[in-house]
Amino acid sequence: MLLYNLLWSLVLLVCLPAALLSGDSRFRGRFGLSVPGVPRKDRPVWVHALSVGEVYSALPLVKKIKGDCPETPVVFTATTRKGMAVAEKILSGYVDGLYYMPLDAWWSVERFVRFINPAVFVLVESDVWPYILDYTGRRGIKRLLVNGRVSPRTFRKYRMFPFASRRLFRGFDLCLMQSDLDLGRLTAVGVDSARVEVGGNIKFDRSVKPMDPQERTGWLDLLGFGALDPVIVAGSTHPGEEEILTRAFSAVRKQSPHARLIIAPRNIERAAEIESIAVRMNFTVVQRSRLPTAGEPDVVVVDTIGELGRLYGLATVGFVGGSLVEIGGHNPLEPAALGCPVLFGPYMHNFDAMARMLVEAGAGVAIANEAELIASLLNFLSDGLLRNETGNSALRFVETNRGAVSRAAREVKAMTARGRREDQL
Repeated sequence: MLLYNLLWSLVLLVCLPAALLSGDSRFRGRFGLSVPGVPRKDRPVWVHALSVGEVYSALPLVKKIKGDCPETPVVFTATTRKGMAVAEKILSGYVDGLYYMPLDAWWSVERFVRFINPAVFVLVESDVWPYILDYTGRRGIKRLLVNGRVSPRTFRKYRMFPFASRRLFRGFDLCLMQSDLDLGRLTAVGVDSARVEVGGNIKFDRSVKPMDPQERTGWLDLLGFGALDPVIVAGSTHPGEEEILTRAFSAVRKQSPHARLIIAPRNIERAAEIESIAVRMNFTVVQRSRLPTAGEPDVVVVDTIGELGRLYGLATVGFVGGSLVEIGGHNPLEPAALGCPVLFGPYMHNFDAMARMLVEAGAGVAIANEAELIASLLNFLSDGLLRNETGNSALRFVETNRGAVSRAAREVKAMTARGRREDQL
């Protein structure tokens, strides 16, 4: 830890002057400069999420904590700008403070933690850093990992450095992992099994409002789609996938000429690039921010944040991106929770347990290549019985796997009580 802190001290010497002069809220927040020097006295629960996906995962947990114990203050941190933007949008009514996560450097961590003065630190899914766990432990702060997952890539790193991995996870009082597979990967590198349990996946507990006819009509009118047009929604796509999707869509249109395609890229800054790809395929294309517009576009490219979850409600069939290229996939529960048949490619290793469970439940289809993508799209667009059965299976799959939030909230409540009792000793 001494060498680790020394390296961060060198970063401080180089970057702190710029941070002091900067008006950028994230830059200042990462250096611990966005909080006052006077500590909070209410010993809040501190919940941290890395980025957009983790923020959405944290939402049902934060709601549950505040619903069960309204008097318990909750402070929330995010690391990325997009994560903070989403947190401000969906969490502002539930938390007592929103901040950027400090860098894992002694000066920023200690300043931030002294101000927050939490009873419990709750980390959602990932973004595990050694000094913050070490310092919160030395201050007697309980530390809980919820919705923990270990991707194959991360597992390989842990196996390369098992001693460091064991030491890192000793920093948690308890790790609630998403699945037996994630638990097994931690214990395989020697993490103490007494600190690791399967808590389930809190993404299942996210409340999703079904799309009613009025909302559906509003979206279709805005998009310029007909009420009976089949709609394919491809979410969280990455470079290399849009070419495959538009070629597949071109093949589908030969048999289903009224089909429409919505592409929501993982990074909305790529919207113009994706529009160009679709135009080269001779499609009429419009970006979401330019709607409404005259005419009926073949393809809509989503260049806005926070709307994909509702757009899946329009889908005849949905595709989860990051899975036809070696990214590792994204959360397939978003379409499933709206009763949408789910397609994904062969690279779902970041969500391997969930992808396997979806297929076994008859709620999702794994496709290996472009030809299989075309075949699956045509199957769902032409077979209403198959579409309804798969969509209903998706809804049942989500419903039967709920409960992880209640488990995590019980642990937060128990740890908060223990932490406050220890303060009084």
